[in-house]
Amino acid sequence: MMLNLGIIDHLEVYGKNALFPLIAKMRKNKAEVTFNLYTASEKAHVATLLSGSREKYGFCNSKALASIYDLSLRFDKTKQYLGLNYMDLLNAMGQEGCDFSILNELADDALSRKKSEGYTVTLLPGGGEGEHKRWGIKNYCQTVDSLFEGKSTPVTARFILGPDESHHTETIHKHTKNCSVEIYQSPTVNEIVSLAQTSDIAIANDCGPSHIFQMLEVPLIMIFGWKRADFSPFHIMSEWYHSSDDSWTIVPAAKDQSIHSIPVEKVQALVHAQLLLNERRATHKND
Repeated sequence: MMLNLGIIDHLEVYGKNALFPLIAKMRKNKAEVTFNLYTASEKAHVATLLSGSREKYGFCNSKALASIYDLSLRFDKTKQYLGLNYMDLLNAMGQEGCDFSILNELADDALSRKKSEGYTVTLLPGGGEGEHKRWGIKNYCQTVDSLFEGKSTPVTARFILGPDESHHTETIHKHTKNCSVEIYQSPTVNEIVSLAQTSDIAIANDCGPSHIFQMLEVPLIMIFGWKRADFSPFHIMSEWYHSSDDSWTIVPAAKDQSIHSIPVEKVQALVHAQLLLNERRATHKND
């Protein structure tokens, strides 16, 4: 995303790189400025120190390591949504008033003008980390297909699929008979921004593209699952869920501990509640 915005010239994914190869890659790039967004490893701090960059910025909770940086902020992942920390760093550097709205600059103009009649519901069924994050493609289809059954309001269901969901295309067409369907296979960041801008509501697993919808504060229902019996979604929601006036979360009941136990009717009820709220706001705005 930062590459698309033109904010950075190169991104080095920390991964499992050994220290000296990581330093060699960073020095080869000859970056004037380095940002270290990884806070949990002394190796990343040392690599930043030896990167050869003239300016260094990042997050650091150690006074000793903080001396590496021209500017660093303490990072408390239990305090707020992860992306807000990055906005704090940009603002601390002098980019006053920097917030998530800068993402709108990425929009694909042609796609941004594509708004269908009636309701546009965007569905993000991805979850690369595993099945505990995937509510299930048939649940998504059933949710949107029977959402306005018997009503005259047209509905467009937009499915955003990543590489791991490409095989769902046939299932989507088979199980969505009462609405128009648009499928976007591995869209670019620019396209995802535009799809977010033109959505009335989105339903998403905890997945990468959902964060663009969160940051743009699109009306959103986000579905979290349990990873294992001793690790509930509440451990990660403070870091990966951005609460806004139009966001909702659904987690499985503690007794079930499975994302697959969440009923379609529960998600549909929240969709109806949010769309009603949207309509009331529009009515008050026009009065």
